[in-house]
Amino acid sequence: LSLFNNSTPGIDVTTTKVLTMEDCIFDGCGTINLTFNGTNTASVSSNEFRSNMTMPLSQYPDDFGDPQSSFPAIHLAGSSTGQKVFRANNMGAGWLRLTGVNNWTIGGDSDAQENVFIGPRVGVMLESGANHITVRRNYSHHVYYGGWSQGNNFELGDENDHVIVEHNIVRDSSWAVRGVACEFRYNLVMGAGHEWMWITADNAYVHHNIFAGGSADVTGIWMIYGPKNVRFWNNTVDGTSETAGPSVLLVDTDATADVESCVFMRNDAPSAVEVDGTLTTVGNNAFYNPQAAGIKNYSDNR
Repeated sequence: LSLFNNSTPGIDVTTTKVLTMEDCIFDGCGTINLTFNGTNTASVSSNEFRSNMTMPLSQYPDDFGDPQSSFPAIHLAGSSTGQKVFRANNMGAGWLRLTGVNNWTIGGDSDAQENVFIGPRVGVMLESGANHITVRRNYSHHVYYGGWSQGNNFELGDENDHVIVEHNIVRDSSWAVRGVACEFRYNLVMGAGHEWMWITADNAYVHHNIFAGGSADVTGIWMIYGPKNVRFWNNTVDGTSETAGPSVLLVDTDATADVESCVFMRNDAPSAVEVDGTLTTVGNNAFYNPQAAGIKNYSDNR
């Protein structure tokens, strides 16, 4: 269904009925578009989206109307108020995209319900006011070669209306997690290309996570675009003696943040916490970066 390197959807369904898509194999298929309206519920579960999906996957991480644009493996949309689940799926190429939706659980409470994403341009993208979304217990490993840039993995769309992202493993890409405004907790984020995370909007709450490994050649965690009232609490940031960026956490211009009870270890950076904005509260942080030349925990010398 659909042609190779063609953005035409393989399946395109809009419904107000209950929809169940379970135990299917999508082999040589284009993007699956599913739009749910009304009050219907849905289960998209235990499916295999194979690595030979035919939608374009190229230099750019989204559809920018460019010949080198990329497209998702499956796109969920619509205003349905019913509870919907996307769980126990395996995806080998392309990402899961949710546009303007509510009341979705991505993953679940057990190993049997977790989604596994491994391949080029895989991950999860929230956009356009997605709310009441739980992304729980998924494994997402972005694997790509051939000189592509702008590798993304979890794109959380600056959504903070009852959005919770927890107990996931997010591995590799240029920036493993971006668009954070939600509560992001108990996750393992591995392999910072340019960064592990972008925190981009007000009231983001990032706590009890482990960030580990990668080059982090721009910074590790970047509070960018002036987010206010960011809480970065009880996180472990372990460079595993391989990160060598200019900083481990960057509170950028116009951002305001609390950074408390965190561990910054095995990072090679001129200063661990770069304060260009406002660090309103800081305390009980631990630093162990013996390979850094001229150890400096905070750029403002607090």
